Amino acid sequence: MKPLRLNLMLGLLLVLVAAATMGQKAALVGFVFLHITDTHVTPTRNGEALRSFLIGPAKESGAAFVVHTGDVTELGTEEEYEAYRNAVACASVPVYAVPGNHDVRWAPTGKEAFTESCGPRYQSFDYGGCHFVLLDSTIALEHWGHFDGEMLQWLKRDLRETGSRTPVFVFFHHWLGREGTNIDNANQLLRLLTPANVKAIFVGHGHANLHWNVNGMDCFMARGLYQGAYHEVRVGPNAAEVYLVTASGGEWQRTWVATIPMKRTTRCELVVKRARRLGAGATQGYLVGLRYGKQWATGGTLDWSMNGAQPSSPSDQDSSTASIPVPAEKLMPGWNTLVFRYLHPEYGTWRQEEHIRYDL
Repeated sequence: MKPLRLNLMLGLLLVLVAAATMGQKAALVGFVFLHITDTHVTPTRNGEALRSFLIGPAKESGAAFVVHTGDVTELGTEEEYEAYRNAVACASVPVYAVPGNHDVRWAPTGKEAFTESCGPRYQSFDYGGCHFVLLDSTIALEHWGHFDGEMLQWLKRDLRETGSRTPVFVFFHHWLGREGTNIDNANQLLRLLTPANVKAIFVGHGHANLHWNVNGMDCFMARGLYQGAYHEVRVGPNAAEVYLVTASGGEWQRTWVATIPMKRTTRCELVVKRARRLGAGATQGYLVGLRYGKQWATGGTLDWSMNGAQPSSPSDQDSSTASIPVPAEKLMPGWNTLVFRYLHPEYGTWRQEEHIRYDL
């Protein structure tokens, strides 16, 4: 066989192998990781609680790593970051962290102090056949959250390279997907995460032990570690078991919260399209439905709200897709925000935002 022809055949074989393995990671193996949040460390408070956790429960659990979802300090001062570094120095496994509003809101050097003490504001890594994404939801000088455009573009590339089959776990500080969300562009993140195989989102900020679902993704919030709460996640080849661990009477008690299948399920999507036929007096209209695979889901309930008003339900609630006219008198000059929410007993809660500009 001539060398040129042999090289062409080898090149074709490599292309076929690359195409067949694209988006596939290493096989899933069993491991444990821990989620903590809101330590609010100062030179005199909460450092010992963090240190005790790392040399005690964290080590005893056999965890591969710990992820901290922000508010590692109280005010983001140099002295507080030094106290935090001293506390985590005893850790026998990596401790990853994302910034919280307390870490950057009053910090004299903004987010620079966080990166110097805790590492990158956002990053990703692979472990045990899964992909872990840590995001920055903070704004300097603000209590509220926002995902900056540069980071979202990085995330888009990161998820594309990861592929749609690899299980993904996401971490950031502010919550989304439930009432009173603290992130002004949460919908942009949900649009990026929904096509991926995101198994769970872990957050802090609210100082409550909560579990909810949005757009097919389980979300978990824990109280501050100093308040006696964290999550233990045991990942296996077929499922991840999420436990809430709380302090009671000087001991840690573990309570099962959720079982999350690792295999990607049939894709579900909340479809929101502009309607061609509008109701009387409507300037805009939408057709809304929940699509499961190639079929439209039925048996759920849909509501929508505009600019934070009380939710309304469409008249054709029982059909697979509902039509929602938007009357002109409900629009304010400038940009208006519509939030569509679909609750299904089997497929969970789905949310999507649309924005309408109205000029007088």
